[in-house]
Amino acid sequence: MKNKIIYFSIAFLATINIYAQTYFKEGYFVDNDKNKVECFIKYQNWKKSPTGFKYKLDKDSDLSTKNIDEISEFKIYETAKYYKRFRLDVNIYDDQLNLIKKEGDIIFLRVLFEADETLYVFDDKKNIFFYGYDNQLHFLKYA
Repeated sequence: MKNKIIYFSIAFLATINIYAQTYFKEGYFVDNDKNKVECFIKYQNWKKSPTGFKYKLDKDSDLSTKNIDEISEFKIYETAKYYKRFRLDVNIYDDQLNLIKKEGDIIFLRVLFEADETLYVFDDKKNIFFYGYDNQLHFLKYA
């Protein structure tokens, strides 16, 4: 019985240590002056569209933060995390018709597919899809 408690304690502490680690992945952001900055972005599995992120210019530098007003896009290499900033021209509602975001709000949309036309998603209580071409963003209506 004593051995089981020891094994359980070791497994529990190892699990806490694994989840407590902070992961930085290579990526970049583009600032409002269209400067592309290569960096290490704190990797988070965002359940909702982010409003900013933490990063380091190199692995040993101090932690910095960028918010949605300071950057136009960011990407974490080797992941599906690629976001572009847009100003909404429609209101977004959930299934119960509660307002999630209003016209004029600035949001990050995750890029799902990029070609002549691009498919985006706004991650919130539900996924809301948009498509874009010629620098125009359109709400994707579906039934």
